Amino acid sequence: MNLTSNSGILMNIAIMIIAIIFPFYGHWLFVIVPVFNFLFRMVNDRNQEEEVYAATRSIGVPYLKEG
Repeated sequence: MNLTSNSGILMNIAIMIIAIIFPFYGHWLFVIVPVFNFLFRMVNDRNQEEEVYAATRSIGVPYLKEG
């Protein structure tokens, strides 16, 4: 299991607890947090692609690019 799915589950549990304790603020978290999560995931994917590209360039093994 990778880190993003794990942290996503923990984030959802935290949002749920906050939504139960503070109903007025909690429902806004369900709107705001997925937007930040999407942006974070986009940046993270781009960094991973650059790392894979750097690895293939430095090692010179093209099969690392798969997946």
